[in-house]
Amino acid sequence: MPPVDPGEPPAGGKLCFVDLAGSEKVAATGSRGELMLEANSINRSLLALASGLIGARVAWAQRNLYGMLQEFMLENERLRKEKRQLQSSRDLAQDEQRILAQQVHELE
Repeated sequence: MPPVDPGEPPAGGKLCFVDLAGSEKVAATGSRGELMLEANSINRSLLALASGLIGARVAWAQRNLYGMLQEFMLENERLRKEKRQLQSSRDLAQDEQRILAQQVHELE
């Protein structure tokens, strides 16, 4: 990033991508020695990272539980209203179908 103030050095960083494919299949690949230890270390690191993300999600959910509950209640009410409208439309269509069937029967 460019410096905020003149005279300051630019801020920067380095991003490294690592291919972790296959690290979960150490036994199947027949890895031994240093390669096996490295794969196991990668797996432990990934598990620590996943549990950290899960903890963050739980904390977020707890903080936002009331808001989420309100959203679910509003969505539930909207769906109930939509269900009532669909049932009403279905009932009208069935009534029209009965009338048409009766008219067809009379015409025959």
